Amino acid sequence: MENFNGTIAMVSDRSDGESKQMQIGIISAVDQMLGRVDITFATLEKEQFAFDQVHVLKDRHALYQLLMSASGSIPLGDFKTLFKVNMLQDRGDPSALLDAFQLLKHSPSAAALATDTLGERMHLAENLQQANHHPGR
Repeated sequence: MENFNGTIAMVSDRSDGESKQMQIGIISAVDQMLGRVDITFATLEKEQFAFDQVHVLKDRHALYQLLMSASGSIPLGDFKTLFKVNMLQDRGDPSALLDAFQLLKHSPSAAALATDTLGERMHLAENLQQANHHPGR
């Protein structure tokens, strides 16, 4: 299983049915049994969230493919944001990834295209691992 500890993530916190602003933090622990993730924020506060509230960046190659294949259907503002995010991913250093999340924080529609929930990512990794263990299928 992929280790997500230390990964920059964005959290969509919906408490009391009201959507709060996206927050950026670092994944500090993942509990698969409970489906919960500990996120530490810049204030050093730690909170727990469900897998579907935690968003991680798509693989940079997958995002690039999305940009090239669906460019006509992505609104221009989102396309520009996604292109900037992809360029920041190419740099690969933590400050560039933080800058990418800062861009996405202010554009929910671009964030939806550029990120996967942690649950989706873990499900994909699990399926890939199972396929590698059962090559005859």
